Amino acid sequence: MNIFGRLFTRKYSISDARILEGMTDVHAHLLPGVDDGVSDIVSAKKAIAYLEQLGVLRIFLTPHIMSDLRNNTSEFLSACFKDFSDRLFSSISVRLGAEYMLDASFRNHLERGLLTYDGQHVLLETSYIAPPLGLNELLKEVMKKGYIPIIAHPERYVYMNFSDYDKLKEMGCLFQLNLMSLGGCYGEHALYFSALLLEKGLYTYLGSDFHCISPYKKMLNRKILTNKQIEILNDLLCHNEILWNYDTIR
Repeated sequence: MNIFGRLFTRKYSISDARILEGMTDVHAHLLPGVDDGVSDIVSAKKAIAYLEQLGVLRIFLTPHIMSDLRNNTSEFLSACFKDFSDRLFSSISVRLGAEYMLDASFRNHLERGLLTYDGQHVLLETSYIAPPLGLNELLKEVMKKGYIPIIAHPERYVYMNFSDYDKLKEMGCLFQLNLMSLGGCYGEHALYFSALLLEKGLYTYLGSDFHCISPYKKMLNRKILTNKQIEILNDLLCHNEILWNYDTIR
């Protein structure tokens, strides 16, 4: 499509496209008080009630695990999740995953065993501005342990180019798109690369990366999506649902 076609293509909001209705969200910071997401159980319940109204059905809670959050071990987060899920009364189903930063502490977590979606798929991230030393070797170690890496929001990493994306895909990594990247919530770089990676079919999963209601709410009614993007996003949501049901169909 030429530049004029792009300029005058009709755009739809996330609300118009009904993307969230029936959604399985694979990336959300809704486990209270453990990272930079919701701060307490009241905020968490309010956020989940809001998402319930929007039609979300299932959410993987993916708290950060990184060097800066020393308490966030698999054992600690599992205990926090049990306490939270016992006190949550919602039609939304929740499960515990994690978002691992590939930093100095990651190998220790890898040796002890990772929190995954399904025993196999695991959500990983890096710094936005620079890769960890030996990124590819580290990912190979992850795969040797039997895990399948899902790279969170690759569109946000300013150090990556298309040769990096291609290399990661060739290695067997999967990509997760942040819905808010398409809304421009993280700036022009993430907006541009999210649209481009989506167009090229490089994503497998779609997540909200939900931290709090306010920015999410602002994004819902922005006219940001083309018909083609909506079609692709719905395909990604099918993959999300398969991930939720992975143990059942395996």
